[in-house]
Amino acid sequence: MANRKEPLEAFVFVRCVPGKTREVVRHMAAGKKTFDIMGMKEVFRTSGEWDAVAVVEADDLQGILDLRDKISDFRDQDQLVSQTSVVLRMPKQLGDP
Repeated sequence: MANRKEPLEAFVFVRCVPGKTREVVRHMAAGKKTFDIMGMKEVFRTSGEWDAVAVVEADDLQGILDLRDKISDFRDQDQLVSQTSVVLRMPKQLGDP
């Protein structure tokens, strides 16, 4: 039996076109429930520089980037997403809080 490594987890920060944040978040949350966006764990509306953040997981970095691209695709469809940024969650190290 091979050891299966833990999935990689990341935060995808999303900047929406003004007035479209609810629509984008609703679509991402629906994707989570219907598994249209596999790997989507949680979605939050935020305030400040970014309008939303999605917590995603995949087997590797390419999978994380594919998820980011699915979220970014909203940009191409109806000009809903203007920018995204990915921040990888690092595994806890000895001594981390």
